[in-house]
Amino acid sequence: MGSSFWREGRDEAGAWHTRTEMERHFFERLFTDLGVARNADASSSDVWARKAITKNGLQEWLLTYNSKDTEATCDVSFHVPVKPAAVWDMVTGKTVSFEEVQDGWVKIKDVTFAGQGVRVFGVKRGDLADGLPFWWAEKTKYWTRSLPQVQPTALNAPAAPVIAAKFPANVPFNDWRFFADLNGTVGPKPEWLQADFDDAAWKTVAPVPWNLQDEKLKEYHGTGLYRARFTPPPGWQGKRVVLGLYNFNTPIVYDEGEFLLNGVKVATYKARGWSQTYIYDVTDQLKAGPNVLAVRVKGGKEFSGIAGGVWLEAERKLEPMLNLGGEWQTASADFKVTGTAKLPGETKACFVFRELEIPASWREKSIFIHIETATQWLGSVVINGHPINYNGYLHPFGLRAEINLTPYIQPGQRNRVELWPFATIPHNEAPKQTTSGIEVRSIQAGCAVE
Repeated sequence: MGSSFWREGRDEAGAWHTRTEMERHFFERLFTDLGVARNADASSSDVWARKAITKNGLQEWLLTYNSKDTEATCDVSFHVPVKPAAVWDMVTGKTVSFEEVQDGWVKIKDVTFAGQGVRVFGVKRGDLADGLPFWWAEKTKYWTRSLPQVQPTALNAPAAPVIAAKFPANVPFNDWRFFADLNGTVGPKPEWLQADFDDAAWKTVAPVPWNLQDEKLKEYHGTGLYRARFTPPPGWQGKRVVLGLYNFNTPIVYDEGEFLLNGVKVATYKARGWSQTYIYDVTDQLKAGPNVLAVRVKGGKEFSGIAGGVWLEAERKLEPMLNLGGEWQTASADFKVTGTAKLPGETKACFVFRELEIPASWREKSIFIHIETATQWLGSVVINGHPINYNGYLHPFGLRAEINLTPYIQPGQRNRVELWPFATIPHNEAPKQTTSGIEVRSIQAGCAVE
């Protein structure tokens, strides 16, 4: 457990607070009795600290991280079995001064962190012979498994049937061809947007800001051009194809991005933080044979370039399908009906709901709801009282979502479907709002065609 656990907790309203001396004493006694001891700390509440042992068992490390964007200076400390002869900065390889405090704690004073900076310190745990028991224990704990019993077969036994390979569900873009358009001579021309453009001289880069990949571009924040060629898999025929953009907590592109498929603009992006899942229908821009996805990026003040997930995928084909458009009921936070709303369309409520009858013939099939929204407002779809969320962090769904209802749907009966905006979901991570904007562009339910 890192330093933040011992230092901070939540009150009844879900807000963070600094633990009292009584709380800290209680948790230390409780977890010590359970065999879990506090072994890392930092004097600043903005700095996280955690202790680790290297896999070879030869060193103990103190991992520290400044969670703020501004520079910070504080003391960091960790517990070691014996007083070390030296403490190293594991990045520079140089020794650092330290002092030993009571009960085996080692303190490193006045450590300076850059904004979002990481510092790692290490001490010797033992020699090679001392590390072997730890190393071997790790391997026997996580690597051992019982092997299946293989029955001998005759030499003339028939060959196993050949199983046709399934086409990939998506095409990820993990490697881009990149060109820093320093003089603005390439970006304005249409040639670089075409699949037959010769980009052999361009660099191959990962989806990481170009400032962090090329020392020559460390201070460049102008225009960067990205290209990726691909051929649509045959399994995509007859399906809607979408472009997906995603990042968990940081921008997808630093700072502005224009996405073009075969020369046609299909999406624009402006950097922001927190949950981002953007899905765009690009079926009409796709063609048989070679295609090219291009991105024109305008760099940011600190970082520049693509930094998030980008992919293409084919949506599921739903047949048969029910159109869920029409009259829905609006409800307040106390689950009372407040009025009606017509979807697709716009309304404002704590949530909206309706009942629908699923045909009995859909039994034993995979049933999905397909919903398209104008913004990332949809936080949860509740089926017969069972919430379905995008992930465990209660992030909102993307602009186009396919949600599996199968575990909770009841074919042959009436089923209740609720749509909850993220802002009104009752949880402890955000203030509880009583109403929020809702805008649905399309909504259907159907059976997934394999």
